Amino acid sequence: MKRLTTFVICFALLSGVDAGAHHPGGAGSTSGGQLTMSPDSLLSGKAYAGLRIDWVDYEHISDGELQEAAEREAHLHGMEAEASYYLDVELGIFDALGAGISVPLRKVYGYREGHHHHEEAEMEAEGAFDLERSSPEGLGDIQVFAHLTLLRGPVKLGVRFGVEMPTGDVNERDDEHEKIEVKHQPGSGSWDFFAGVAAGYGGKRWQVQAAVTTQINTRGAREFEIGDWIRLGAGVGWDFVDPESSVVVTATLDAWIEWHGRDRDHGRGEEDSSGWVSAVAPGVRISAGILIFQFAVPIQLSNGIDQEPDQSWRAVASVGLRF
Repeated sequence: MKRLTTFVICFALLSGVDAGAHHPGGAGSTSGGQLTMSPDSLLSGKAYAGLRIDWVDYEHISDGELQEAAEREAHLHGMEAEASYYLDVELGIFDALGAGISVPLRKVYGYREGHHHHEEAEMEAEGAFDLERSSPEGLGDIQVFAHLTLLRGPVKLGVRFGVEMPTGDVNERDDEHEKIEVKHQPGSGSWDFFAGVAAGYGGKRWQVQAAVTTQINTRGAREFEIGDWIRLGAGVGWDFVDPESSVVVTATLDAWIEWHGRDRDHGRGEEDSSGWVSAVAPGVRISAGILIFQFAVPIQLSNGIDQEPDQSWRAVASVGLRF
């Protein structure tokens, strides 16, 4: 009840301020930033369908660092890279109301986690330290959402709310045939709820937007609960040519800061699983008729979650049709 009350209070506050996003800025959006939620929904009868890839390459964490963390019972892990592939579909139901669905496939490359044995019998039989390896992959949790546009024109305002359903795989195993921790499974096994508010303002060739989103996660597979989060973001887009041209090239820039709450295992909070994360993402959007191509390079500025490895580089690209 306490967490639900916090969610309601946050949403009520956000409804009166600049606004935010859970999901990259409305897949069918052709104005403003790419990775900040758009205040607009598609007009009645309009639709968008596209493919998106989000690739993250991580800084290397040595086996020695993993062993040291395991001895301290810290949940540090290493990953080479992570790829998420999405099918995004959005539909304008009315001019002020749209809906969408996002279907993800996830793949983690080179996942490593250390385990330290404290019992003497285990130490004699197996050694004090095990390094478990895996590359989990599978269907992720499907998101469905509704988007309500409150204002259109030079000043824009919209709200979005949705649910992330427990459709993803949660039984991926490492090379020791043990299930890897839930937070790095393709799915979570939990019903999670998100909402956001976005506001924007723009002229003929430019638009700025700001957004706030939050997600409330529930207990999922193996009694594990991924921490809730809240994100504050802003984006801007500038068209190099007249937006009525047959081909429009837009420079985009997004920036955001996120707070990730503590993960919980059987109700007990995990140390070093919460903190602030911030990033900035320059990019480009090309619109040619019904075709939309977007590419952005998010640059991680800070990572306050000690359990998570720092990002080396990241790229997000999408291609879709708006008709």
